[in-house]
Amino acid sequence: DWSSDVCSSDLESVAPETFPLDPLESDRNIRVGNYYWRKGNYRAALQRYERATKYNPSSADAFFKVGEAEEKLKNKDAARAAFQRVIQISPESKTAHDAKKKLGEKG
Repeated sequence: DWSSDVCSSDLESVAPETFPLDPLESDRNIRVGNYYWRKGNYRAALQRYERATKYNPSSADAFFKVGEAEEKLKNKDAARAAFQRVIQISPESKTAHDAKKKLGEKG
């Protein structure tokens, strides 16, 4: 029975990751995402942008990046949701203005 070989540290490693509020870590994930974006690896970029939104759920920039990456991956509904979130977070910002333009393009 292989299950007896599983130690408690193995079980801890599959526990859901927690994301404390950390704007610096959020910004770092955006920068890494931008690196992948420039390389054309939109899926990897999206993963980083999504992590950025978890470290800073009020980052309009991170959600805008998520929206752009979802667009590149042809996930229109997810892109629309991300752009709508940008507008909720920061309705008067330039980022929200850009998100509104993106939503207009989507129909």
